Amino acid sequence: MGIRRIIIFVLLFVVLQVGAQENADNSLIELSSIGPSLSLAGHYYFFEDETGQLTLDDVSSPAFAEQFQLARTPNLNFGFTDSAIWLMFQASNSVPHISDWLLEFAYPLLDRIEVHTLTPDGQQQMLILGDTLPFRARPLPHRTLLAPLSFKGEQVNRYFIRISTESSMQIRPTIYSGIHFFQQSNLSEFIYGAFYGVLLLMVLYNAFLYFAMRDTTYLVYVFAVFSATLFFMVLHGHAHQYLWPDEPAWANTLSPLSSSLWLIGTAIFTKLFLETRRYVPRLSRMLDGLIVIGGIAILLALTARYSVAMQFTSAAALINGLAILVTGLICWLRGNKYARLFTIAWVVYGTGMALLALSRLGYIPDNFFTLNAAAFGLAFEIILLSMALSDKYRILTEQLEVHARELEQRVAARTAELELANKTLRQLSNRDQLTHLANRRRFDDYLAQEWQRHVRNRQPLALLLLDVDFFKAYNDHYGHQAGDGCLHVIAATISRILQRPTDLAARYGGEEFALILPETSLGGAVSVAEKVRAEIQALDIVHAASSAFKRVTISVGVAAWVPSAEQLPALLIKSADEALYKAKRSGRNRVVPPPR
Repeated sequence: MGIRRIIIFVLLFVVLQVGAQENADNSLIELSSIGPSLSLAGHYYFFEDETGQLTLDDVSSPAFAEQFQLARTPNLNFGFTDSAIWLMFQASNSVPHISDWLLEFAYPLLDRIEVHTLTPDGQQQMLILGDTLPFRARPLPHRTLLAPLSFKGEQVNRYFIRISTESSMQIRPTIYSGIHFFQQSNLSEFIYGAFYGVLLLMVLYNAFLYFAMRDTTYLVYVFAVFSATLFFMVLHGHAHQYLWPDEPAWANTLSPLSSSLWLIGTAIFTKLFLETRRYVPRLSRMLDGLIVIGGIAILLALTARYSVAMQFTSAAALINGLAILVTGLICWLRGNKYARLFTIAWVVYGTGMALLALSRLGYIPDNFFTLNAAAFGLAFEIILLSMALSDKYRILTEQLEVHARELEQRVAARTAELELANKTLRQLSNRDQLTHLANRRRFDDYLAQEWQRHVRNRQPLALLLLDVDFFKAYNDHYGHQAGDGCLHVIAATISRILQRPTDLAARYGGEEFALILPETSLGGAVSVAEKVRAEIQALDIVHAASSAFKRVTISVGVAAWVPSAEQLPALLIKSADEALYKAKRSGRNRVVPPPR
């Protein structure tokens, strides 16, 4: 059996050199000369088994060798396929003391990888890798798929590798020395830790803002970032390693599920952040459609085959990204102040995704930056979106402050107008329309107010009651219009004489007037009354119907004392009224104080 395999090995080696038209230097990988790592581009062959039924014996037979093709690019990307892909290469190790060589498949979502090692002595070894196995079943505990390459002495080994998966068939085999790989891995894991730390920080920060401000936009942002974090943890193998190491099926389901949740979250966030329903209703309805598509993607993630769910979600993600970018650009061009940082964030993320896609297709160099461009783009996008949220809040706060100031100014102006109107109304309601003096209601209120104040201050309060002599006869003789004019002139004269702001002149009723003189003694009140009487007489208003004076005159009753709490203002009015009555009986045109 061993001799037969040796013969097959030699024949296959010869056929491969001729069939592939490559020299031996490219066919055989001498590990001692590759340095710390080697991408297998140009050093390995591949074959697509569309039936998925071929075995190792089938593909390792000499007759089958010419069907292998040389892989000239670092990556082989077959997309979503039901085919099995076979890889073949040869390697030797001429430095026996360096024996820890690792074969890495950097895409951790490949379902099943069978690594068959054929040694020159006819022995065969097989390792099984893949994300459908529990994490503990891996030969080496790492997020990517690693197979150790073992050599005895300087032997040349052949490797046949069968790969099948429901995920995208992305193959990027690289050989590392063990020391170099783990040194590089430590650096990359540190960077991934920083990446997830940024995402977690954004989640916690914006969750705090949501609870502080109760703005739903922040909650949707947290939901979207959390979904993106889960998606990238699945994409880079960290979810399988740390979250669900014993649940590979759930880890696979989480890939399209988290992607679908990200689609829904970003669409809702765009609607809320850019206020599309208000500013761009047509685009808002388009985003509603994307949310529905995201819901369908969730159902497929939970019920359909992984490949079906992932293909649908991938197409939806492309449409979603373009739609959101277009929405942001249109809102920005229409003057939406919030859209600037939002659009820049999506351009950064889209650039990262484009670099990743171009590197996967082999159009640009395949390195750490291009392979992780999407992750870097997402981190910057999330930071920029958080800044955009803060910027929006700042703009809204400034607008609210401006509106508040404008509202305060309008309210202040309106309040001033209302106060002026109320003052005018109070004046009108407290003013006699004919004489423009205070009316009877104002007189009663003011007398009660001053009475209480003088009770507290123990100061004298004076009241003058004035009556126009023979006014009925004046009205009958000259008419009511002339009578009104006479009352108006008398009121103006009284107002001119009263200089203190606390004095109040009121029309008491008909041809009667009342004067309230705060903090005025009886003597002072009599002096004021006499001055008013004299000034009225000096007006020399003809009164032909006056049997005594032939001129308009007045009679005045005066009352004044220090009020007490036991008394009522009506007592002061009664006293002044009695004095007025006495002045009338005594011949009119005189001032009479109250009887002692």
